[in-house]
Amino acid sequence: MRVLNSLMLIALVAFSLGIAASLPGQTYPAQIDCPIVQMSAKLDPGAKTIAGHYILTWWNHTDDPIPDRYFHLYLNAFKDLDSTFMREAAISRDHDALKEWLSIPGKEKWGWVDIDKIQIVNGADLTLPVTHAHPDENNKEDQTVVRIPLPQAGSPQS
Repeated sequence: MRVLNSLMLIALVAFSLGIAASLPGQTYPAQIDCPIVQMSAKLDPGAKTIAGHYILTWWNHTDDPIPDRYFHLYLNAFKDLDSTFMREAAISRDHDALKEWLSIPGKEKWGWVDIDKIQIVNGADLTLPVTHAHPDENNKEDQTVVRIPLPQAGSPQS
């Protein structure tokens, strides 16, 4: 069932990206070089943690300078009851399943992402100016989206 759900999610994301890519008013060229991602991770089963290192090379394909970057920390939707996802789950999703999940004792049911450091390769440390953004609503407790201001805006078409 888990594999089926994962495949359905992948198909939904691919379908959504296809729709989004065809929307009018897009400023991107027909062929976009994908960001280059280098990632390494190490699982500590005893501590139930994963420590990782991630390098993202990104190009600004728009005609506008980009002063900051936004990243979704999807796992933070399951950090605590204050995330927008969990607040909405209490209202619109299966209450019985949520109650059963919340009845699990301890912190073992929760999952989240902590950012220890963000830095431009061989450049500025961007860790301190990272803030949580709330694009969907004004839930100040939600930590699923982070905004990272850049020391210098990404130039158009670079």
